[in-house]
Amino acid sequence: MMRDYDTYRSHRRFAHDSEDNVPGIRLGFVPPPKTAVGDIIKRKSVSDLHTPSLYQEAFATYSRSDAIRRNIKAARTVYKGVLDAIYRELSNVMPDDCEFEKPDGGLNLWVRLPRGVNAIDFYFSALQRNVGILVGEHLYADKADQRTFRLSFGFSDKKRVVEGVRSLGAAASGLAGRKTGSFGVVV
Repeated sequence: MMRDYDTYRSHRRFAHDSEDNVPGIRLGFVPPPKTAVGDIIKRKSVSDLHTPSLYQEAFATYSRSDAIRRNIKAARTVYKGVLDAIYRELSNVMPDDCEFEKPDGGLNLWVRLPRGVNAIDFYFSALQRNVGILVGEHLYADKADQRTFRLSFGFSDKKRVVEGVRSLGAAASGLAGRKTGSFGVVV
């Protein structure tokens, strides 16, 4: 993840690189302008008091090795195959007026449902088919799109992911032509 933005008229870049390389350990870095270093250190000390130095040093060593390049190349190959399979299956099973496109990076794909279908309704329909999605409405800072959801594909078992996408197609079919409103949940 890499995020750029301008805050207080100083350019800041926040990033992390541990999610794909060291599962379960979250590391991040920020190359700030010199004038912001003190402020960032104070804020970090409040929000993250005990990041183990061993984790930081281990990842720094790993990031300078050839192993990281080999692992990234292998991961790209695996995840490209999973993404291609998901995209192909979404094209086959989702309604024609559903919108999605292959991402340039990352392990998530955004989907916009047809008009009249709310992603929260779709979430419950998908959940009844044992598939979890992340409703996009909750991920917008403003102007939330209630028809979007995020489909994560960090799980690399292509067969199970394709089965999940087929279940999403069934969920979409079940909501087709339906007006947004309350949705019965069977618990």
